[in-house]
Amino acid sequence: MRKVLLLLAIGVFTAGCTSLTKLKTPDLKVVGVSFLGGDGHHQQLQLLINVHNPNDKQIAVKAIDYQLSLAGTHVAEGSSAEPFTLPALGQTQFRLNANADLDSLIKVVGAHLNDPTVDYQATGVLHLAEGVLREIPFKGHGQVPLR
Repeated sequence: MRKVLLLLAIGVFTAGCTSLTKLKTPDLKVVGVSFLGGDGHHQQLQLLINVHNPNDKQIAVKAIDYQLSLAGTHVAEGSSAEPFTLPALGQTQFRLNANADLDSLIKVVGAHLNDPTVDYQATGVLHLAEGVLREIPFKGHGQVPLR
């Protein structure tokens, strides 16, 4: 009887682990960039992020680390320890503050002053609050308006 219970427990645990490790990567899109101010070397940016969770389970995110490139140039990076939850098969928006290199940002913005949008690439890692899988790397790209 003990062997049967042990095998059943192992089967349930293995099935649970399998479903957790098959999480699809959430789709993160930068939909806005705002300039918050800075000093002679750095500029604070606020990124408005739209996230779609393609999984049928909600995902509790503990923190996020990210990097942002505009027009192919690395301009900013940051971390956020603000927890949030991605609803199952749903979407949410949140804001992230980023530290930008002022020289790189001036070059990119100066080259695209008359453009309504600029290409971006965001990469990073979602640090999960629970489950066997604790990190989900992500990569997103598209176009974003500069305000």
